[in-house]
Amino acid sequence: MKPLIEIRNLHKSYGELKVFEGVNIKIFPGEFVSFLGPSGCGKTTLLKIIGGLIEPTEGEVFVKEQSVKYALKNHEFGFVFQSPVLFPWRNSIQNIELPLEIIGKQKKSTARELLRIVGLEGFEKSYPNELSGGMQQRIGIARALAFEPSVLLMDEPFGSLDEITRGEMNAELLQIWNEEKEKISAIILVTHSIEEAVFLSDRVIVFSSRPARIMQDIEIDFPEPRKIEIKNSQRFMQISERVRKSLK
Repeated sequence: MKPLIEIRNLHKSYGELKVFEGVNIKIFPGEFVSFLGPSGCGKTTLLKIIGGLIEPTEGEVFVKEQSVKYALKNHEFGFVFQSPVLFPWRNSIQNIELPLEIIGKQKKSTARELLRIVGLEGFEKSYPNELSGGMQQRIGIARALAFEPSVLLMDEPFGSLDEITRGEMNAELLQIWNEEKEKISAIILVTHSIEEAVFLSDRVIVFSSRPARIMQDIEIDFPEPRKIEIKNSQRFMQISERVRKSLK
């Protein structure tokens, strides 16, 4: 199988500060991959390079064997950031539709259908100040899905949520992933949470401190569909401990 995303010998520096060096990763269709590592090791920087938001110092990234610029032009990426950055004067429907309005793209998926997918039916006319943090992040996910992207890039989207809401959002993300797999070929998540990475991912890529290198690329083979109960299993605890040790 050909990789959906291939990262070849990637380096990133800011002057004399080396963020990461010699990063090589292949991500295949159907994979949910998490980037995990110490704060400041360059996980978000790497995610932004994959998505074409910043340029690498050296190395190349290919998406469907094409350049990142070509992938951007074809709207292959959906971005979900730490904060959903919703416009307060636009309701849920209008916030979801905004990116498509800007690029003048015909709406293939309606905003109402996307609200259903993220579990917010009935909140079509609600404004951001009327929604909880978790609900706002659901709008951010729906907005990212509006492009019908091949790759969903997520930068710590649940990091500001309380533990209970974060767990609920993790489970809902897997439901969205299962429902949208015909459209979304891969998800890449940046997270600081070992539990979140192990629960959600097919692979967890663990980075060292700066300048970051790949310490481990851990495959996770829980049965699908995953249920929240797997967090109580011995296998889950074993994998989590393996990830924790690799971070040390």
